[in-house]
Amino acid sequence: MKKLDLEFADDEISKITQAANNSDLDVVNYLKELILNEVDSVYFLENNYTYDKKKRVLVDDEKKPIKLTELERMLVEYLLSKPNQYVNVEEIFKHVKKSKEMSVFSLRNKIKSIRDKTFKDIITSKINIGYKINVIE
Repeated sequence: MKKLDLEFADDEISKITQAANNSDLDVVNYLKELILNEVDSVYFLENNYTYDKKKRVLVDDEKKPIKLTELERMLVEYLLSKPNQYVNVEEIFKHVKKSKEMSVFSLRNKIKSIRDKTFKDIITSKINIGYKINVIE
């Protein structure tokens, strides 16, 4: 394990200490948790795409945000919650479905729309298995 030395101004230390006390953690563990949460908030995808779950934004290889509809974003987030695993359609419907009108056909259209905005293999499918997004670990 490596050690990381950080320097803070007195007023910053005071704020950090107070926040750590409010979270029932010591300062070192509080800072460690903050840093790791920040680092773990970004999913690295193929073709240099990323998804920041804190900002809820998909970014392309040129660091430009990609506009997703609410349903598209929900779908991407749900697939990312199970990285590198196929998720069946029924499970997707249970967690992503916004209205009773959503069908397998409309799900396929949403996936096609995401692929059109990004790249073809951002979401892969396997017949009778489901859909997945590959995350680079």
